[in-house]
Amino acid sequence: MYLLKTPFRTVFVLPPPFVTEYGWLPENKVSSAVDLSERFLGEYTLIGSMTPDKPGDRTHTAIAYAKGSLTKNAAQVIDAVYEQVDYALDREIGNERSASKVITLFRLTTTIFLHVFERLFVGPDLARNEEWMEISSEHSAAAFRAAFALAKYHWLFRPIAARYIPEMRRLHYLNQKLDGYLRPLHQARLQAMKQPDFKPPVDLIQSYIDHAGSYASNTHKFVETMVTVNIAGIQSTGRVLLQALFDLADHPECISSLREEIAMVKAKARRAHGGDDDILNPTFLAELHKMDSFLKESQRFHHANLLSVYRKIITPLRLSNGTVLPANSYVAVPGAIQATNAENGSVFTFQPFQWAEKRAIPGQNERKLGYVFSGPDSLEFGAGSHACPGRFFATNALKVALIRILDRYDFRLPTGTRRPPAIYNHLFEMVQDRNAGLEFSVRGS
Repeated sequence: MYLLKTPFRTVFVLPPPFVTEYGWLPENKVSSAVDLSERFLGEYTLIGSMTPDKPGDRTHTAIAYAKGSLTKNAAQVIDAVYEQVDYALDREIGNERSASKVITLFRLTTTIFLHVFERLFVGPDLARNEEWMEISSEHSAAAFRAAFALAKYHWLFRPIAARYIPEMRRLHYLNQKLDGYLRPLHQARLQAMKQPDFKPPVDLIQSYIDHAGSYASNTHKFVETMVTVNIAGIQSTGRVLLQALFDLADHPECISSLREEIAMVKAKARRAHGGDDDILNPTFLAELHKMDSFLKESQRFHHANLLSVYRKIITPLRLSNGTVLPANSYVAVPGAIQATNAENGSVFTFQPFQWAEKRAIPGQNERKLGYVFSGPDSLEFGAGSHACPGRFFATNALKVALIRILDRYDFRLPTGTRRPPAIYNHLFEMVQDRNAGLEFSVRGS
């Protein structure tokens, strides 16, 4: 255990096994949302929140959507996921069987999941509206830029600075634009719900209304929820696909194995359902064990955060070793180093299909070997009661994107280039090289 000084506060960094002693405690004892809000000044940026258990709170309604409608209706919306992935690939890479082209991976992966999630959050019309998509794409980064800029000011002066510094002025502008688009949709849904033949759509608007309590008609609160799910879904899922594509370029021998597995599962799905549909529903996506293993191994070596499972301690917490963490302190565990380094200091090698191979051994706990599992040895999605609530759907979306890319394109590192090195910023988060890319060509060209 050690104390780590960060730009915002001092954090108790515990050995990973201790995550079981705090990660599953309720919000009134340790809080993820409050930690996030204090780290990134959520009072001004809408990142995190201070009352996550309160109906209408942006964290409360966002988690309700991710755990409820988004996860439970995965099979119902999977066709839309395929549609949006193909739409994004058509726009960003295309279908021309000509010379290969270098595609910037940050833009590609962000665009894919921007289209996927916006389609599910607010429907097909806004998901094809160029201004809306630009605003949604910019907003998350703008919120974090505003947090970093505002943090330079003493807390007494932040209310004034928040009105005048350019980063906050830009964020206010984006929030107003979001409100302008969402208010008519939200209010129209409230009116539609009064009709006797109303059938609730599967989207964020409906989930918010169903879980916001007395704030169900409050569009401002709905905009806050939209901001929260955008931050949680688009950028984080895009980063995973970006790293997986670079790993495939580094290990091209894995591509044929993944394509063979995809073909095998598609054939099984056709036998089960008849026809020649290439769409795999969540049940069959779960059978892509090699792909699941590859994603898990990719994140083990290229996780976005050096620290994971951040929490604020609300009431004093006594650990099993006798240490007492005081109220209003902060805690985390290493999120990367323990996954790639053994206790004796040796470095593990990248073994892309090891988790699939272990799942094939009789008597193994398959659940713990899957990509979505969260625990002391698998912190890709955090751990505890606030491990990423949308991870089941996000994994389906990742697999769909990887299937369609592998089906449609060949890709490699451009001649004379290497994968960008892993660089972490002062907040121990991986800095994405937004200009790095791969060379894509349409298969068969």
